[in-house]
Order: sequence, then C-alpha cells, then structure tokens
Amino acid sequence: MKVILNNRNKFFKIWFLNKILNYDIIGFPSLISGSMELIIDKTSKVFFSKNSIISNGCELRSNNNGYLHIGINTKIDNNVRIISNNSKVLIGNNVKIGIGSILNGGGGITIGDNTSLYGYVYILTSTHLDRGKKNTSLNTKYIHKNVIIGNNVIIKPFCIIDPGKKIKSNYTLNR
Repeated sequence: MKVILNNRNKFFKIWFLNKILNYDIIGFPSLISGSMELIIDKTSKVFFSKNSIISNGCELRSNNNGYLHIGINTKIDNNVRIISNNSKVLIGNNVKIGIGSILNGGGGITIGDNTSLYGYVYILTSTHLDRGKKNTSLNTKYIHKNVIIGNNVIIKPFCIIDPGKKIKSNYTLNR
C-alpha cells in the first residue's frame, strides 16, 4: 500500500492504516516538511520515534516482513529513499541523513546514534551474483549482506557503502 503523508493528514492516514486495514505502524513523524511516501505491506512494520523529522520527497518502504525503525531526534532530508525489504533497517537516535541519500536495506542496515550521512550517500546491502552468465531480471540472483555503521560516524557526500561493510564508531568516511 502506498500512502502520501504530510503534516495535515499523517495522523488520520496512519490511524486508518493501523485500525481499519490492520497495518503495523507505530508512532508518527513529528514533522513532515512537504510530503513523503510511505509504502508498506501487512507483513511489515514501521516505527517512528519522537521528534523524527521527514523532509519533502522522501520514500520510506517496508515490505516482505521488513522492519524500519527511525530513532529519536532523527532528521531525514529531502528526497531520501529508505528500503527495508525482508530485513531490518535500524536508524539510531540523533541521526541525520542528507539530501538524496539511498539506503537499500534488503540485507539489513544498522546506523548508530549521533551519526551523520551527508548528501547523496548510497548504502547497498545486496548485489548481483554473477557467474559469467548473462543477467536478466528473470535469472538474476542476489547476495544480501548487512551493513553496520557505529555511533558518532560521519559519512561525507557521495560515498558508496558496499554490502557487508562495518564502519566502526567515531570514524569519518571520505569519498
């Protein structure tokens, strides 16, 4: 189910999804600047902690038993895409995710507290398994690996984080 949320309709639409259609969405973003898309199925869960701010043009997706958790005081900037597909995407407290970043969480993502992802960061948790065969959308297999980012991490603009990477706490990653 795809729902467009904004500050005026977020309470009713999330209430409607939970109470009438039996979806599992806990909490509300404190502020939605503009509008955002929430895409969720009935097997998945989304948790918004207090004081979370979602900016214009964001897409939050949780499908196929996915779990998306957004921590306290977390700010998600414009045009960010976060996907939790059959995995857990856990975003800690006081996290800032910069404009245009993509968190493709098919293999799971954990982001520690007080971490900043600058603009256009791309976190990949899955990749094609290529054994020399021609890949098409019908025969492509994937490898899924969790990405873990520690506390107090800074990830500078345009960084790409590959599947299976672990970034230790108190670290700055440059492109």
